[in-house]
Amino acid sequence: MGQKHSHGAVAEMRAAAIADTRAKVAEHGWTVIGVFPTPDRRGPNFAYTVGLSARGLPELAIYGLHTQIAHSLLNEVARRMVESGVALQTGDRIERVLVDDVPLVTVAMTDTTDLNMVRECYGAVAAAVQVVWPDGAGVLPWEDGSRLTDDDQPVRGRPPAARPLYHANRLPVTTAQELADLIGEQPKQTTLTREGTGPRRDNDIRAGWAGRALVAYATHLGGSSLTEEVETAASDLLCDMRHLFDALGVDWEAAVTRSDDHYRGEIFGEV
Repeated sequence: MGQKHSHGAVAEMRAAAIADTRAKVAEHGWTVIGVFPTPDRRGPNFAYTVGLSARGLPELAIYGLHTQIAHSLLNEVARRMVESGVALQTGDRIERVLVDDVPLVTVAMTDTTDLNMVRECYGAVAAAVQVVWPDGAGVLPWEDGSRLTDDDQPVRGRPPAARPLYHANRLPVTTAQELADLIGEQPKQTTLTREGTGPRRDNDIRAGWAGRALVAYATHLGGSSLTEEVETAASDLLCDMRHLFDALGVDWEAAVTRSDDHYRGEIFGEV
């Protein structure tokens, strides 16, 4: 009897959840379902919409974000798609949603296993699109150098082609003194690795400019600043830069946001 009661209770909960979802869809046009990891379902949090199917539009899903943020993002993207009446598809860029204005990118989902409530309400998932977010540098999960893994954000479809990245070439130095020796008396427009053209060469030049500033800082401090690991000298410089911003009355966070925006444009060859 206990087992039968358990099955009955589960069925009642399922029916109540479906009824609640349908009521929200009827009232608002769509709703967002949040799902958390359990012992039976490991992986990151994810959220997805239910209700867009009735409008002939794909449902939306997003993985790896805090539930409140995921709900907000999906509602905004859904609102835009409903207003335009145009279905999102693989490779579409969604801008002016994230705080730092890094675009989201969409991927048509070929694996919709997770969208259970859509199937409960409509019998099947007609179409669904995953909204994918990049790492802090603007690099998407399928692109070289991304810091995101499947544990952070699995991609449930075939992504668009990866964009080329143009990071500055790695310098063969470990200390500020070695960096100083490499820079020497080179003209400021000279790259520190190899000559070339295009965005990577531009970023090599930019790295050289910053390298000269770091060497000047370490030289001014003297002592072990030139011989300790270059990461230590660079970290000390950044810390002192924050003190300088305080002294100048300049907003550090705003400056970092602007620099991040410029950096993303430069590594993608967009500026």
